[in-house]
Amino acid sequence: MNKVYINCLSSFLPNESVDNEHIEDFLGYIEGKKSRIKSIVLKRNGIKHRYYALNEEGAVTHRNSEMVVEAIKKLSSLGGCIEDIDTLCCATTTPDQLVPSHASMVHGQLKCHPVEIFSFSGVCLTSLQALKTLFNAIRLNESHKGICTASELISPTFRAVNYEVPEAVCDELSNTQYMEFERDFLRFMLSDGAAALLLSDRPNEAGLSLKIEWVKTKSYANETSTCMRMGGELLPNGELKGWKEFGDRLNIGNFLLCQDFKILMNGMKYWVDFIEECIQEYAMDVHEIKTVIPHISSAFIGDELKKEMQSRNVELWDNWFTNLSEVGNIGSASIFVALDEYMATRAQKGEKILLLVPESARFSYGAALLTVV
Repeated sequence: MNKVYINCLSSFLPNESVDNEHIEDFLGYIEGKKSRIKSIVLKRNGIKHRYYALNEEGAVTHRNSEMVVEAIKKLSSLGGCIEDIDTLCCATTTPDQLVPSHASMVHGQLKCHPVEIFSFSGVCLTSLQALKTLFNAIRLNESHKGICTASELISPTFRAVNYEVPEAVCDELSNTQYMEFERDFLRFMLSDGAAALLLSDRPNEAGLSLKIEWVKTKSYANETSTCMRMGGELLPNGELKGWKEFGDRLNIGNFLLCQDFKILMNGMKYWVDFIEECIQEYAMDVHEIKTVIPHISSAFIGDELKKEMQSRNVELWDNWFTNLSEVGNIGSASIFVALDEYMATRAQKGEKILLLVPESARFSYGAALLTVV
């Protein structure tokens, strides 16, 4: 099988950085009131700055696909040759539309030659699903060079106007009854951006590359309940009712991203179970790993993950790198944005980097081991 390398990485973060004091200047005030839980959420997530594809009037400045194209164009400006790619893998939770596919829209706006495309929908783990697909295509000689992207445009859904629904309607639409914390806390957790990776079967002739040793993902949805939803209603029996079943009750409230914070922490056990499985399957010597780059939604989750690792003697809680506080939680794009910054500022030839990505929608996990060459 071919060896596979990441030859170039890029990120696109729209507009100017938004600090904690100005979040609601962009998202708006629900019913004209400042959020009562904002300070609590921000204290726990540790985010100080993020980026929105919005202006202060709440108008969208960049579509999701446009941010991806900007990230891909940046690859070229950084020296990555993209003219001869044959594969395009695009991941997102928040495409601009249901049809055509996200990858189709990116390819159409990129205006390059015909290529094979793959679209991945889900939440954070879509990034590694896209990476694994391109990794395997190059390993099997079905592709020689391709681009893998991950991106999110979530901020428009967080605008205050989308939350100003009559209480009676809210109670009918969801058994959570739109409790203030459940409907509001994600507004201060997530933000926008895109990242792109150029992969090929050869390392760079000059400068650093990343050799992909392996990529592994696993879902535990057969054992877990739905934790995050968008476009669905959680029924009392725990089943998820899709938006097409709503009939005349279809409402913007059904398309707001929701998370059941009460069961979120249940996923920590599965995450470390998965990490232990990776260590065993690939005979990993954890002491050879120079840096761990985890995608964590908040500083609080990072602390809880470290505690779970320590309680089970999984020695991967030191030497973490995250840029969460300065770029925010960009969902699927977060892991690639962090890897891009690490490679640009800290990477050293010969070191091994472990990527860890959870997905709490219904608890799936992924990991990738990289070697700087």
